[in-house]
Amino acid sequence: MRMGLFVVVVSAAAAVVLLGLRQDRGVPAAPPESRSAKSTPSTDPLHAGPHLAGTGAPASPDPYESFGMDIQVESPDGRPLPGARVEVTPAPRDMLLTWFASEPTRGGTTGPDGVVHDLSMPWPTSLVRVQARGFPPYVGQHRAHARDAARTPALIRLERVRTALTVHVSRPDGSPAENARIEVYDLGQGWPPRPSLIAATTKEGACTLALGARSSLRLDVLAAGYQRWTMDLSASQLAESSALHIDLAPGSRFAARLVAQPPEHLPPDLRLEVLDGVHASRAGLSWIADGPDDMGRFEGWTHERPDIQLRVWSPTRGLHASYTLPLDGRDEEPEIDLTDALAAWTPAEVFIRDPKGRPATGGRALSTVALPVGRESVQVAGDVDDHGRARLWMPSGISTPTNVSLIADGAFHVLRPDEHDATVWHMAPSGSLEGRVTEADGRVPEQAFVALHRVDASTERSVQPLDSTDGCAQCDAQGRFLIHGLLPGSYELRAANTSGSGSFTGGSPTVNDVVAGGTTSAPTLALPPRTVVRGVVECEAGSVAGLRVSLYSCDDERPRLYADTRTEEDGSFQVELARLALVQVTVWDSRTSQQHVIDLATAPSPVRVELLPARLVSLRFEGSLPPDGTPAQFCMCPVGGSRCYASRTSVIDHGVRVVLPSTLSLTDAYEAWIECGDYLGDITPLPTDLSGPGPFEVRMRVRLPEDDED
Repeated sequence: MRMGLFVVVVSAAAAVVLLGLRQDRGVPAAPPESRSAKSTPSTDPLHAGPHLAGTGAPASPDPYESFGMDIQVESPDGRPLPGARVEVTPAPRDMLLTWFASEPTRGGTTGPDGVVHDLSMPWPTSLVRVQARGFPPYVGQHRAHARDAARTPALIRLERVRTALTVHVSRPDGSPAENARIEVYDLGQGWPPRPSLIAATTKEGACTLALGARSSLRLDVLAAGYQRWTMDLSASQLAESSALHIDLAPGSRFAARLVAQPPEHLPPDLRLEVLDGVHASRAGLSWIADGPDDMGRFEGWTHERPDIQLRVWSPTRGLHASYTLPLDGRDEEPEIDLTDALAAWTPAEVFIRDPKGRPATGGRALSTVALPVGRESVQVAGDVDDHGRARLWMPSGISTPTNVSLIADGAFHVLRPDEHDATVWHMAPSGSLEGRVTEADGRVPEQAFVALHRVDASTERSVQPLDSTDGCAQCDAQGRFLIHGLLPGSYELRAANTSGSGSFTGGSPTVNDVVAGGTTSAPTLALPPRTVVRGVVECEAGSVAGLRVSLYSCDDERPRLYADTRTEEDGSFQVELARLALVQVTVWDSRTSQQHVIDLATAPSPVRVELLPARLVSLRFEGSLPPDGTPAQFCMCPVGGSRCYASRTSVIDHGVRVVLPSTLSLTDAYEAWIECGDYLGDITPLPTDLSGPGPFEVRMRVRLPEDDED
């Protein structure tokens, strides 16, 4: 069995283990004709991966990937959407800090039924990205089922277009920049961010992006020969139809070749990163345009500088090194020799035994080691073969790992070292728990979860089921559940119809005597009867469609999410709750989020949620125009007053759009100005009547210091 290894860098103070996903999955590659119906790792987000048929055979089983999911994509009107690109990335919650860009993703394209089938995953919670032509990109978390469980597809209904943002990209001479790559990131979903939308400009240098009600986005423009252009923006800065004019800055080319001398060789998965700083000047951001290729060659673009800092690493080889590449007066292609960096890592074999002393089969072994220099730690991982053996790459000076964990059969195991052999590690005894959840009338629920809690005093964490890293495990399409990796002891179970919280049963049964090496059957859990709560979201202009509505508990120290839904075309929504109580209803508008506390026990039906006016001011600049994308600060205060309100924004289409605070007094007169680098806006009076939602159009003259001198 081939071995795949993975390395990531974490803080030395991290007390958790980081997970990596292998690119070599340890199973023979299927012939091309047999792979059209199964997902494979993708290295180019949303652009890579096979086109999947809507009805496909299951993927080849992988001992490490214990979970699977099907994803169904629909248009806003509920029709199946074929041809949508789907990307799925593990999103661990408890035991892992994050996942890294070097991990492969699972993905494909929806078939005629709008479904991608059999996305195998090593973790039950996943971040799903969907891109379909003519619709805003989707990013959200979903749960996977046990790989062999009966399951229904996770339903994703795309939202309608809120903003059509037309991006115009120009070269320094004013000519259009064709084939410039545009990437849109949703900054509120995971780290490091991955693009949720990728597009390219036409020969006219233009590209129109369909965007939804996103709170925080980043837009990058990449074109060979030029520096990377980037800006952060929020939905409140965009109108239904907005334009962004981008002038690219010339870039200085850098290129080199990575080499290694025998017996070392370049790993096939070399990764390269420019250490330019996330918060560097917008005009000075560098980027790798191509490579490294099979020969180790790469090129990129940066601003004028004497040298550039590069970081090189390999997910499968244990390599992690930084280099300085001089740029001044060098036209040739220099070589960066990785021989010493590769030789500093040597393989160490570990042997894993199950609780009965037999070799473990399958899964992934992990170990965290400290780098010899600096305060960083490195996490290494290797596949476990049929003899219980895994190979872990160790840095110089470390011959054997001092800690080993294992992910296998849907559980996370912290292994115990052998007293006599430093290469042998033992799994703790564990058992399984199975059962079934029904509706109050005995029907199979459409969606059900079980929350489990160990009721004895032990705090031992030598094994933990991946299904329940957030205390909740999902049932299959028949309402059944099977949870592996439980330490022997007593557990309390509760049934829920939503993940993590929801409507739990009263008088939850306690399941006793979960035994090592066995499966305990729990009594059937029944969900309590639920009441359908209907509501409608309205604003001054009428009902509002397509808004996200979340209901949270108000009687808990930490609010729990009861339900999450979206408004229909007429602004209505409905949810099912087991208990009508005081709740906080949060409506996520494209301009802002608003919270409303409502007592569902006494509120009339349908529950009416009236959005407070989000007053919008649109400033159009005259005079010296700051470039689009330039960070700006909008300032306003009452005439003759001293209290100033400031809001950070960015220049878009030669102006800015700002949402005024909902607490704004309507009896005062206001004046405003803009601060935008060297640009300064004249103090300008705002409209005297700000009682409506706007947008209130205001023209403002903007100056540069030399304008005052003239």
